[in-house]
Amino acid sequence: MKLHWIALVLLLPLPALGANCRAVDLKEFREATTQGPDRVVFFASWCSSCSRYVTPERVPDTIFVAAADDKAKAEKVLSLYLKDRAASAVCFLDKDESIAKAFGVRNLPMEKSLADLSKP
Repeated sequence: MKLHWIALVLLLPLPALGANCRAVDLKEFREATTQGPDRVVFFASWCSSCSRYVTPERVPDTIFVAAADDKAKAEKVLSLYLKDRAASAVCFLDKDESIAKAFGVRNLPMEKSLADLSKP
C-alpha cells in the first residue's frame, strides 16, 4: 500500500520553483504594495550589472521590478540570480514603464524606497 502512495505523490505536478513576475501598471503596483517590503529594486534581464542588486539575501525585504523587459526573460534571470529563493520573491513587470517613471528611474539597476514613489 505504501508503494502506491509513493507512486501517486511522484506523479503529482510540482509547484513552480522559479520566479513569477506579475505584469502591472502604476495603479496596480500602488494597490499591491500597500503592505510589505519598502525597498524596490529595478532590473532588466539584459542588464549585466543588475546581478549585484538581485541577490538571494534581498528576497525577504525587497520588491523586484523588471523594467523595459520581457516577462519570460525577467523571470529566467530572477530564477538564476535568486536560486532557491526565486519562488518567494515579490516581482512585478512594469508593463508600460509607468512605475519606473513614477520613481524617476533613469538607469538600471536602481534601488529605491516606496517613499520615493511620486504621489498620484
